[in-house]
Amino acid sequence: MFSKFQLKNRPLLGVCLDGDQIYFAEMQTGKNGYRFKTGCESIPAEAVDEGWPNHQSLLERALRDLCQKHSWQRKRMVASLASKQIVIRHLTLPLMPDQELKKAVAWEAEKYLPRSRQDYSFDYQVLRRDKGEGRMVEVLLAALPRELARQYWSVFQKAGCRLEVIDIVPLALERFLRYGEKVDLKEKPLLLLHLGNDCSTVAVIQKGKLSFTRILSFGAKTSGPQSLAGLIAEIERSLHYFRLEYRSLPPDRAIISGPLRNWPSKTLEYLEQRLSLTIEISMPGQAFMVDGVSGPEHAVAMGLALRGGWN
Repeated sequence: MFSKFQLKNRPLLGVCLDGDQIYFAEMQTGKNGYRFKTGCESIPAEAVDEGWPNHQSLLERALRDLCQKHSWQRKRMVASLASKQIVIRHLTLPLMPDQELKKAVAWEAEKYLPRSRQDYSFDYQVLRRDKGEGRMVEVLLAALPRELARQYWSVFQKAGCRLEVIDIVPLALERFLRYGEKVDLKEKPLLLLHLGNDCSTVAVIQKGKLSFTRILSFGAKTSGPQSLAGLIAEIERSLHYFRLEYRSLPPDRAIISGPLRNWPSKTLEYLEQRLSLTIEISMPGQAFMVDGVSGPEHAVAMGLALRGGWN
């Protein structure tokens, strides 16, 4: 149900579900390359609770209305969910054939899942193969409760949407930066921070690859002095772990995305001061030709749509 990280057919529509908002980016081709139509639509606040579609009929109706409004019925769709239920881990395993690796990842996944792996849909992507002396392979594992995946697939299908993949936020952001903002990801460790409505995501790119990812239970819905302090404490803890685990200098630069207007006005200033980082705001409109209003809240949706844009 989680589908594959690699997708041969090009999906043209990225949909990011985050709290009571749906951010979307429809990728179109033209003489001058790719351009996007972006937007944001509200859904009933009670339709989704902490990532779970508690009122499936409300979410189904909202998606059906969106499909009809924007003529999405035949569009291939990639979606991401803002849910703390998603488990993301980086694994380092001995180099082995692909068939053996699949079994090894399934075995390793058991160590990190709160319940039996039979209760999860999971997928993985090989980040790096070291065929030299170390002969190791680095793998990004993503797992989603099978019931949660089943509910979302059912809702999208009933709404008339052609959902093909449920992707994860850090991969979408990395893809957007690599192909959109043309950021040199191989230079120094780079912090990606997505400040969402329901939860937030911390990721570090090192040597051109995602090296660390963590989902934090802080979002704009709960933002305030105490929760903001808690968010920063968790980011600091995450960066400390990254420094020890990878024996690396911490990032000195961060790229921020997400619905920043929903956060307190001093959030970015506070982050910059406390984390001693140079902070940049992701601006999709400067990276691609965009029809409609676009901002940092559309970075994930555009990264989702870009999933099939390059081989």
